[in-house]
Amino acid sequence: MEDMAKYPGLTKRKGTNNYQLRRKVPVDLQEQYGKKEITRSLRTSNYHDAVEKYRIETMKLDQEFAEERRKHATVQIRELSQIEIERLAAIAYYDELKEDEDKRTNGLSEIEHADYKELLETLESEGRERLARGDTQSIEDYAEELLAEQGISLDKDTEDFKKLTMKLLEGFVKANKVMRERHRGQPIPTPTKPAPMPTAEKNHPLAATPTITEIHKMWAKEHLAGGGPKKTATDFAIYVRRFAELHGDLPVGEITKPHVRDFKDAMLRLPSRFTGKLKGMTVPKALEYAAKNQNIRTLSPRTVNDKALGAIGAILSWAVDNGYIDHNPASKVKVKAAKVKGTTRLPYSVEDMNKIFRFPVYTNGERPIGGRGEAAYWLPLLAAFTGARLEEIGQLTVEDIKEERGVTFFDMTTVGEGQRRKTESSKRRVPIHPQLVKLGILKYANSMKKGRLFPEVRSNQGQITASFSQWWGRYARKHGITDKRKVFHSFRHAAKDGFREGGVEEQISDALTGHAPRTEGRKYGSDAYPITQLAAGIEKLVYPGLDLGHLLQNK
Repeated sequence: MEDMAKYPGLTKRKGTNNYQLRRKVPVDLQEQYGKKEITRSLRTSNYHDAVEKYRIETMKLDQEFAEERRKHATVQIRELSQIEIERLAAIAYYDELKEDEDKRTNGLSEIEHADYKELLETLESEGRERLARGDTQSIEDYAEELLAEQGISLDKDTEDFKKLTMKLLEGFVKANKVMRERHRGQPIPTPTKPAPMPTAEKNHPLAATPTITEIHKMWAKEHLAGGGPKKTATDFAIYVRRFAELHGDLPVGEITKPHVRDFKDAMLRLPSRFTGKLKGMTVPKALEYAAKNQNIRTLSPRTVNDKALGAIGAILSWAVDNGYIDHNPASKVKVKAAKVKGTTRLPYSVEDMNKIFRFPVYTNGERPIGGRGEAAYWLPLLAAFTGARLEEIGQLTVEDIKEERGVTFFDMTTVGEGQRRKTESSKRRVPIHPQLVKLGILKYANSMKKGRLFPEVRSNQGQITASFSQWWGRYARKHGITDKRKVFHSFRHAAKDGFREGGVEEQISDALTGHAPRTEGRKYGSDAYPITQLAAGIEKLVYPGLDLGHLLQNK
């Protein structure tokens, strides 16, 4: 009985009964051969004769490929990094599953399906046994071929070659397990194809190009020296590390648009939280885990665009600006996600605020740990009656409260220790709303004497109010504000509505809230307006129907 499933590439020539061998040309040799596949006639219609000739021709091709590789120089290295080892293992893992996927796409007869099942069981059993013994001899030739395809030559006697073969063997065992699950009808997808390792030809002219992690370090040093937020540098470091785990720590001159595209695709499949079993996993490992646990929550398209691709794009843009590369390969690479209705932030309504200012913080004197003392009481009120960003009011100091021409105001023009401003237009003076004065904000500030108004609000990776923001979301939902589109920033949106309600001119409300001018030629920043004009604007910020009488009773 003919069983060609055991002999990949053994097929019958179209229009004849004769057999032929079809063999894929290895990726690293396709340029030399000028094609992706070789076809050789076995000149027989007898199955058993064809199998013998198939074996002979396969050996000849293996020798031919090896000779071609010897003709072309590769990079002789003495060691591989752990990232490079995992990268090579990911390539091998992909190749195994892609070949299996192609086989199933082409279809298997009942006999082929049964034989393939037996083969997979044998391979998995033998693989596990070899893995348990640390016997990698059977995979050494494959490892050399894989390295050669990537333009690398590594001595078989090195410790890193042994590590690579063990990692490959481990990957084959896992791949065989996945293939067996597919054989039982489980629809497990093939992972995204990893980008190839840098080859000798690519490395040579770019030897002096810094790697992406080195570029990030240079960027971060400059960013922090210029007063940029530490959190941004920390966030960027996370995604630069993930890029390097996926592709290797590539010199920036070797990074191509396909690298960035594959990174984008991988991030869309990456778990959003690295906790539990995922803790400490590299990106390739986490992607494997996610493929087997398809209900796991992954990064949203917005996070991939804003954070992952945003970080890589910014780092590579810096490399362009500083002359390390000529163009940014991350340019225009983004997730094309359809806009989902109802995902934008909404302002708090007056009804919401009447509910908020009757939370236990305001009625029972409750001070939850996450609310950071008096910040839980004052930050929502300050946000509602200034329209300022949470970070701006969270970092206020006693010294930021000043007076000019009889107007008491928050001075947000300076950048003191631990403070930062989002934009140039964020530097402004904001008169203190009469309602805040009635509620006792100045009395509270005098009790603090000096330093931060809310000292219990502590910095988290360079952002003072990050933890408070998370607490507020949980606390507000617990007490009835359940619309996820309404967050602390909703106070800022509500203030914009409040200014409009009070008839405040747009340029004045923009100056008070720190928005950049919306048309050219418009005055820029609150310094462009007299403090008395700004005070008149803030007094018109109103919320018809908002009742804070219960907060004024004890003042």
